[in-house]
Amino acid sequence: MRSTVVYLHILLASVTLTLSPAIYANDLEGKIALCAGISDPSERLACFDGLAAGKALPAAPASVAGPTKPAEQPTPTPTVADDGTEALGEKYLERSKREKKEKKTNYDVVVAKVDKDTRGRLRYYLESGQIWRQTEVRNVSRPRSLPTPATISVGFLGSHAIRIQGVKSSVKVKRVK
Repeated sequence: MRSTVVYLHILLASVTLTLSPAIYANDLEGKIALCAGISDPSERLACFDGLAAGKALPAAPASVAGPTKPAEQPTPTPTVADDGTEALGEKYLERSKREKKEKKTNYDVVVAKVDKDTRGRLRYYLESGQIWRQTEVRNVSRPRSLPTPATISVGFLGSHAIRIQGVKSSVKVKRVK
């Protein structure tokens, strides 16, 4: 019972805080429209100054031209930067189902060399020049012969695993170079 009351208080507070800016913004838009409708420049400026200071607006200013809508601003067209930042953050954009299916998750590679680092973890040197380091803390058997084909697969949340042909299990790896 007590936890239900606490949850209801939290829900009520979050709804109140969420709706307050929307209500204020609508009221503010109406006040701005009222000030924008004043035809005399000095009275219009005084109206906007009073609005900025938080003072109450006069009920009906003498020189209101009538209810007018503020002029709509044209939406700016996005420009494409030529500095290579176009692809920045592109992975967060929505993709169609077909594009998601076409995304490659397995890459066939050739391992040219395997050695151990100072912590005893394996480093895989590929023929393409890439270097991948083992991230799991466990003993992993080395391939029987080199160079040998392997597959690097993309896992959940951007993790990678390498499966070497002839070795039973895959190993979690991280690209070093």
